[in-house]
Amino acid sequence: MSPFPQNTHLAVIGVVSALLIFKATKRAPKKPPLLNDLRDVASRVDADDEEASFPLSPSLVLKRLKSPEGTAGCVLAARLSEEPNLRVLLLESGESSVDLKLSNIPAAFHKLFKTKHDYDLSTVPQPNAGGSSRYWPRARLLGGCTAINAMILHHATPSDFDEWPKFLGKTKDNSIWSYQGLKKYLLKLETFIPHKDHPDVDVSERGSSGPMKTGYFGHNSYITRQFIRACQTAGIPALPDANTSKGTLGVTKTSFVKLFTFSTNQANFPISQLLLERPNLRVCTSAIVTKVIFDKSGDQPRAVGVGFTTSRDGPRFEARARKEVILCAGAIHTPHILMLSGIGPAAQLAFHDVAPLVDLPGVGEHLMDHPTVDVNLLDKSGHSLGWMRKATGVNFQAISALFQWTWMGNGPLTTNLAEGMAFIRADDPKVFPDPQELPLAEDSTSGPGCPDIELFVTPMGYNLFGEQITEPAFGVHAVGLRPTSLGTVRLRSNDPFDSPVIDPRYLSTQHDVQVLIKGVKALIRITQAEPLVSKVVDRAGDDDPTLDHHLFKATRAEIEEFVRERVNTLYHPTSTARMARREDGGVVDEELKVYGVRGLRVVDASIFPTIPAGHTAAPTLAVAEKMADLVKAEHTKA
Repeated sequence: MSPFPQNTHLAVIGVVSALLIFKATKRAPKKPPLLNDLRDVASRVDADDEEASFPLSPSLVLKRLKSPEGTAGCVLAARLSEEPNLRVLLLESGESSVDLKLSNIPAAFHKLFKTKHDYDLSTVPQPNAGGSSRYWPRARLLGGCTAINAMILHHATPSDFDEWPKFLGKTKDNSIWSYQGLKKYLLKLETFIPHKDHPDVDVSERGSSGPMKTGYFGHNSYITRQFIRACQTAGIPALPDANTSKGTLGVTKTSFVKLFTFSTNQANFPISQLLLERPNLRVCTSAIVTKVIFDKSGDQPRAVGVGFTTSRDGPRFEARARKEVILCAGAIHTPHILMLSGIGPAAQLAFHDVAPLVDLPGVGEHLMDHPTVDVNLLDKSGHSLGWMRKATGVNFQAISALFQWTWMGNGPLTTNLAEGMAFIRADDPKVFPDPQELPLAEDSTSGPGCPDIELFVTPMGYNLFGEQITEPAFGVHAVGLRPTSLGTVRLRSNDPFDSPVIDPRYLSTQHDVQVLIKGVKALIRITQAEPLVSKVVDRAGDDDPTLDHHLFKATRAEIEEFVRERVNTLYHPTSTARMARREDGGVVDEELKVYGVRGLRVVDASIFPTIPAGHTAAPTLAVAEKMADLVKAEHTKA
């Protein structure tokens, strides 16, 4: 469920649209040259010969049904089309967000949940997590899930990446996936904008010429500032920047992406226009890929194109690629497309009447996600943004905030909700001083500098199960960063319009339960520390059943029950087409080429050998940047 009522601000939305339209008409930009007539790029394969058009036959076809971080395909298309000798076709199942007037308001990303711009997926019921299913939003927009998430910029922990080569064994190029091999691509992505309130950031560790403008932008609420101070009171050190080679342990203001010029939303449209006008780049929207097409005449099948359509009953098209096909569909849809194309566990494919092309058991296996638990508390500071959830009547605070954002570009609507975050270890005695605290069943981290718990604060409360909460509220949240529960993505049928079966198997290991219990205990300790306890937490909410003040006196067993009932997704699915040895369940090699076929790569979060201890957008984008260099080098050799 969206953390906000679906009819929130109905009276105000018209005001927003009018403001945005009025502001946009002053500039009157030309719309980008996006293609939505599929005959311009492909052959129609279900029509008479005289009605069929000729295929574009680009050098490369990139498929982006939608990735979890949503921009890998955009990065690849932009970087590959820098090489004039490569012709690139980017296929997007959704639409452009240029005409979505709310799409570039940071606080409004939730408004696209459960709309036509969202796949509106759900997991199967989770037996170890209250028995209910979980809603998993996946965007259907050019630019991807960056259109419907918090746009947090986090590099994760260096040792996470140093772990990746181990999954490949002794191959000639596996060191390229270490932290040193990826660091320059993490920096290549961004242009960091220094901020006067964060003078201790070492700008030498940040990028200065990339397409993303990153920094400490947006709303920095009073509640967030008190949370950061309370974390320090509770033994968590201040961290100037969570995106350096020094690691992520500590508490900091969230760094996020303000502008991403590989995307096509309204805020960065002028630069996107230049990309889209490249003669060797074609971007086609409303193109739903149904399968990869293979030439089976050689010793190994070779990917030579993709089949796609506009809808379940729409005409079928094929686009051919002279060099290769690259899937950037994310950890849910990439394995789905592979299996529909005959690549995956042979028995499962045969069960659904899909002819097996390559028996690759790792496809759709090893699904990982960051499980999170939300805790809602009553606010007495007067700085809760809970008024954004108001569903009825005229919301004067919202109207004021809309004017402030529209005309000055600041104010509460610039919040990305997750404004402050702390990264800790479950074995840190400063954070967990109780000597009776049980140790974890295992240490799943990549090293002593790697966190296994994230804590973050939101200046409003929310309940992802759609239950109402008393206002004014704020939220604190615990995340398991290195889970050991492994799930699956499976075919529901051989119909590409039937969503895959998603089973994250939340809390199927005792380790994951223990980590989240410790995370909730850390939140309890922080919310009872100064200055949060005296300036923000209102104990008048102690007896309110819609809030979570009961945790202040809860036993360990009660906290475990709470964790199992409340655990949900942080929108970070990974690892369903892993880069690893084939005999260990790998799907792609060190060049991200799919085992058993030629001309097919995967570039998105599904290739992560294991989930990193942090937010997954920046690592996904860095992988795309790196792969763009490798692909260009391979296809532009003399």
